[in-house]
Amino acid sequence: MPMPRAQASPSLTASAAARPDKVEYQWEAFSDVIQEALPLLRQHWTEIGLDHDKCPLDPNWEALMAYERSGQLALYTARHEGDLVGYNCFIVHGRLHYQSTLFALNDVIWLHPFHREGWTGVKLVLGAEREFRRRGVKFVEYGPKMHFPKFGKLLEKLGYAPFEVRYRKFIGD
Repeated sequence: MPMPRAQASPSLTASAAARPDKVEYQWEAFSDVIQEALPLLRQHWTEIGLDHDKCPLDPNWEALMAYERSGQLALYTARHEGDLVGYNCFIVHGRLHYQSTLFALNDVIWLHPFHREGWTGVKLVLGAEREFRRRGVKFVEYGPKMHFPKFGKLLEKLGYAPFEVRYRKFIGD
């Protein structure tokens, strides 16, 4: 399935960060947000992604929508004066070897650079965590990129602990 076309969104300026009190956090349906999130997802990939020449941004929209229909896709968002400035997206389910234990596995989290100072990022993480606890989730997992250590340090300050390291190797043509 091709990537949806992005809708134009108002550009954010440094003045947006000056009013963190105007940031609102909420759960939203992925299907309702995707058009608005697409420019942010592209910016996220450009900033954080690796191996752009070997691994293009090409979301599996059908799989994401199937997760949403099954109730396993959870999207927690941050909006500044109505504009989407961040997202925290999870797949929620039991694992293959732990089916009776509910896990929230972070797929992507991103926050506009103007909102990375202060409490916005903390609230984006803790707000999702609070709701997951209410829903009976036992573990919340994030996989911060090794080349973006600031987020891992934030998670550790919030009580998260590293538990696994992943390795990869390009074996394609």
